[in-house]
Amino acid sequence: MLSLSKISSAAGCDYYLELAREDYYLNGGEPQGRWYGEAVSHFGIQENDVVEAKTLKTLFAGYHPVTSEKLVQNPGSSKRIRGWDMTFSMPKTVSTLWSQTTPENRQTIQRIHAEAVKEALRYAQEVAGHTRRGKGGSEIDQAKLLFAVFEHGTSRALDPNLHSHAILQNIGVRPDGTTGTLHTQALYDHKMAIGAVYRLAAAHGLRTQLGVHVRVEKDLYEVEGVDPRVCEFFSTRSKEIRATMDELGLVGSKAAEAVTLATRHAKESAIPREQLLEKWQYD
Repeated sequence: MLSLSKISSAAGCDYYLELAREDYYLNGGEPQGRWYGEAVSHFGIQENDVVEAKTLKTLFAGYHPVTSEKLVQNPGSSKRIRGWDMTFSMPKTVSTLWSQTTPENRQTIQRIHAEAVKEALRYAQEVAGHTRRGKGGSEIDQAKLLFAVFEHGTSRALDPNLHSHAILQNIGVRPDGTTGTLHTQALYDHKMAIGAVYRLAAAHGLRTQLGVHVRVEKDLYEVEGVDPRVCEFFSTRSKEIRATMDELGLVGSKAAEAVTLATRHAKESAIPREQLLEKWQYD
């Protein structure tokens, strides 16, 4: 599953940075973010480097993190879109299995998920790596993309929910080395295809690396053999949203999305993943 949302606020990166901790497993939070994309070297960083707060915030503002040069026409503007949150989520059965299996299998699932995210981002680069230039932005040029990828293991209700936020920076690097803001129409046009690349790569990895049976239904898939009662037990947030919709007499995916945003609460980051995994064990 892929969701896509704009990040317009200068503080829009704080959520990801505040949760990111090197010692997340024992002392709470989520893993540190990692840089990915064809444009990494242009900004004085390397692929898989840890996402440092200063670097991300400087890029969000539209400046080079090393030289401080302007990368876009309106750096620092409050009207500037900072980036896009491309959130890739494993199906409920996979997140549930991840929470209940052995440490070795858990690492395998995380690796499969990370590889599938990168496969989808490579496809996004291929089909949506564009920037505008020229008078009034009339010309569209190819551009290398940069992503800050943050793996998270829980929902806001602290249920198991393996997903990654791939934060696409609103800065593209053209073939001649110049930079500019992105032209993202193709990103939205190909959103379903990008999500499909992720799902297919993840499903293939689960079959070949973990040996599980995967059931595909239209544009969704689930792992067979996971007790539906356990999945339901770990669906706190879904239950909250359904209850609110029933109370308000709302139906449909758009209404569900609106209720999700309206009832969103801050994620608790103090509980270490090790403790959560112990707490999640279903008897």
